[in-house]
Amino acid sequence: MGKWATRLSIGFLTTLAILSIAMIWIGHPNDINLNGVTNPTPPDIDHFLGTDDLGRDIGSRILDGARISLGVGLIAMTIAVSIGTVIGLFSGFMGGMTDELTMRVVDFIMGLPTLFIILIIQVILGPSLLNAMIVIGATSWMGIARLVRAEILSIRERPYILAARARGFSPWRIAIGHALPSALSPIIVSGILTMGGAILTESVLSFLGLGVQPPQASWGSMLQHSTDYLYTAPWMAISPGLAITLTVLSLNFIGDSLRCRANGNQS
Repeated sequence: MGKWATRLSIGFLTTLAILSIAMIWIGHPNDINLNGVTNPTPPDIDHFLGTDDLGRDIGSRILDGARISLGVGLIAMTIAVSIGTVIGLFSGFMGGMTDELTMRVVDFIMGLPTLFIILIIQVILGPSLLNAMIVIGATSWMGIARLVRAEILSIRERPYILAARARGFSPWRIAIGHALPSALSPIIVSGILTMGGAILTESVLSFLGLGVQPPQASWGSMLQHSTDYLYTAPWMAISPGLAITLTVLSLNFIGDSLRCRANGNQS
């Protein structure tokens, strides 16, 4: 079951990414059908996911929003992994009082209400896609830092690290050239899981009007727009809701599969 779930997840995300990129050239997610302005139409042959209250094809907007969500997830994950890896590598390899102080700072930051901080920053900086990517990534690195630090603490006493020290290699050469490659598997797994969290956070921001701005399609903004039509046109909410759920679940399945494989290799 796990293997099939992972394969289906990879296939779903790959298909979603390809179709979302293709929408740049073949899609018209903001085209308005004047016949459907005041009356959302249910799914049919012409619009397999139906239309919204402005007559826009929901299927096209889902795929257009996928490019935004996956892009935000990738950029935010890259930022979070970069910051977390550097801090975790520094803390774990230095050890001693430096490690203790660094981890206490990380613990303090982890205790802060991250979502509220993101909302405040977005209000101050103004809602935009670039700001959302940077803010989400800059507030998602703490768990990765702790994971990397734990891995480095385990790796730093291994024979090949001790041999590199005996040969007179500099600490940072040992950390980057020898210790970091051994910690890549858990970093990759954590990064994939972080990407799912980033997509959820971006959807929340867009739902609140602090993320992607209209008329650009976004799953979160589509959900927000559908709240007035939950009973009369439920397909307007079901489609973006399913898109968010399936995407995050797929990333979690892939991350769990990689984690199990890494643990199996270590054992």
